[in-house]
Amino acid sequence: MKALWLKINVDGSISEASGEAEIGIVIRDLLVSVKLTTWQTLFDVSNAEEMEALACKEGIGLAAEWFQEPVMEPDCTNSVADDLAQMAKCLNHSAVW
Repeated sequence: MKALWLKINVDGSISEASGEAEIGIVIRDLLVSVKLTTWQTLFDVSNAEEMEALACKEGIGLAAEWFQEPVMEPDCTNSVADDLAQMAKCLNHSAVW
């Protein structure tokens, strides 16, 4: 049986002055069906590179926790993930759907 692959899209925004960052994550299958979305606020983040690395780590961790399928690639260019990061900034809490 052919394995179903997942693609993880991440994006975020950071305030380097406060060290607060918001991330959004979208996990999709190869048919582009959304399997999971999340947004989170992170604290004590040093810079944008650390924020992106933490977002990728969180996305891979969620994929491992919720699914048995292998991950095709984390991707840091997605407008939906960016919208989720902005939602985290506005709501100041985390959620997984």
